[in-house]
Amino acid sequence: MSAVPPAVGNRGSGESTPDKGLRGLMPYLRRYPGGIVFGLLTVVLMGIVGNVLPLATGVMTDTLAGNAVPFEHSTPTGALLALGLNASTLSRSIPFYAPSSRHTLGIYCLVVVLCVAIKGVLSFSARWTLIGVSRDIEFDIRNDLLKRLLILETEFYVRNRTGELMSRATNDLNAVRMVLGPGIMYSATTIITMIMAILVMVALSPTLTLWVLLPAPVVAFAVWYFGKTIHDLYEKIQAALATLTARVQENLSGVRVVRAYAQEKAEIRSFDEPNREYVSRNIRLIRTWSMFMPSLQALIGTTFLIVLWQGGHQLLRGQISLGALIAFNGYLAVLVWPMIALGWVTNIFQRGAASMGRLNYILTAKPNIDDRHAKIPEGTKPRGEIDFRHLTFSYPTTRSGAGSNGVSKSNGSGPHPVLRDINLKVPAGTTLGSTG
Repeated sequence: MSAVPPAVGNRGSGESTPDKGLRGLMPYLRRYPGGIVFGLLTVVLMGIVGNVLPLATGVMTDTLAGNAVPFEHSTPTGALLALGLNASTLSRSIPFYAPSSRHTLGIYCLVVVLCVAIKGVLSFSARWTLIGVSRDIEFDIRNDLLKRLLILETEFYVRNRTGELMSRATNDLNAVRMVLGPGIMYSATTIITMIMAILVMVALSPTLTLWVLLPAPVVAFAVWYFGKTIHDLYEKIQAALATLTARVQENLSGVRVVRAYAQEKAEIRSFDEPNREYVSRNIRLIRTWSMFMPSLQALIGTTFLIVLWQGGHQLLRGQISLGALIAFNGYLAVLVWPMIALGWVTNIFQRGAASMGRLNYILTAKPNIDDRHAKIPEGTKPRGEIDFRHLTFSYPTTRSGAGSNGVSKSNGSGPHPVLRDINLKVPAGTTLGSTG
């Protein structure tokens, strides 16, 4: 097998940070404003409907408890009263309420059923729209990749192995699609659900909400730290996968040469090293990810304990009604998925940013000579002859100095040219044979 230059890493594009990597998606997102806006509006409505469920459960609990007014014992602070965030305002906005009433109980049971049904329809619409848009953008990016690859000169393919380019066009493109579909959808769902749930929780019990939000700074730090680590690790994993794919492609395309020269064992040994490197880097990512999710789950479990501890004390002291405590616990359960999704979405965005940076390397590559728009002046007839004047040429694999990404800067004018000062003229209609 002939020697080839090392694969180009993500850093070759100059897009190493997540925000710069994902910035290349903006032109594609602008092509589908209608689908994106409709999908996000559907997510907002889904969040509103989903936040009605715990409130309806709390109302039914106070109905069964025989409270004259739902959430009547909640006592907000003066600042929250000025903002209108209090249980009294919330109680007055609840219609058809009567203590120990079968009629009220039946109405709010129906509300729960309707909310579940509507939420299911909205969830289907959001997935259908946003994930459909992500597939359309994937189609556009794949087309742009092929168009770009077809106009690049031969030197580009000498510096970048075929298997490495294949990895970018398949594995990296799939990671970018995950950002555009599930990433955007779950990010919007998480933000809307958390904002609305926290507002109602503040109205039900501001002090209990403050207790619940105590782990928030820890969550923010964990997301920042693990997100940065995952991004760096995934960049290295994609580079290792590209090297592995290139090795497989070279062996399959040159299998006749390998068999003819009995190099099977040598190729197996050379394949073993990048294979082990790819596995070890994935193990490091899995180790980081396995620390991230349990950390979030531990924080979630801590918040439930805080609600039972502080909420129970407030209930015994008459500072909160049983329905308010049940509703508060329901909102905390609603927040569980956004807190878990926060970690999952962070992983998706970090992977997508690393992959988009690698795709930008291809999408922004420009040929040294671009003759696609060359025009022959009117009235001029092409002569059809070839004329070389003082041509000096060296192969692009010649290392005349490497950039920060390890890619040779040589463009045919390296220190060891194979042709020096060649003058050659091939007249039209003649044939020239060259060997060497």
